[in-house]
Amino acid sequence: MQQGANIRITPSWSEEVFIVDIQWDTDDLANAAPTGKWWGNIAALLSGIGSNEGEWEWDPVGLTLIMGVISPNPPHFLAWLEGFVLPATSGMQGIGKFSLAIAPTTQPLELSWIVP
Repeated sequence: MQQGANIRITPSWSEEVFIVDIQWDTDDLANAAPTGKWWGNIAALLSGIGSNEGEWEWDPVGLTLIMGVISPNPPHFLAWLEGFVLPATSGMQGIGKFSLAIAPTTQPLELSWIVP
């Protein structure tokens, strides 16, 4: 069964909030590494092709949601949301990191996330 949630991602260096919508199939959550789609303006900013669609992979053992964007080159990772559980429920929150690919830094940029 298809389900979804809204995730609000806030970079540590900004007060801007990026809202993404994630969708998953509950039947796939038993897989070792479920995958699916997400949508948000941050994908369009970083993909280079104007698409607001991204792809995710969930690590159920490490409780990490790995978010990527579709680009003309191979897809690249955007962010890791730590402590993320599927199915997502209202009130979940945690921290994570943006990929080094989005800014010229030597350390991943931190973020916070919440499922309102």
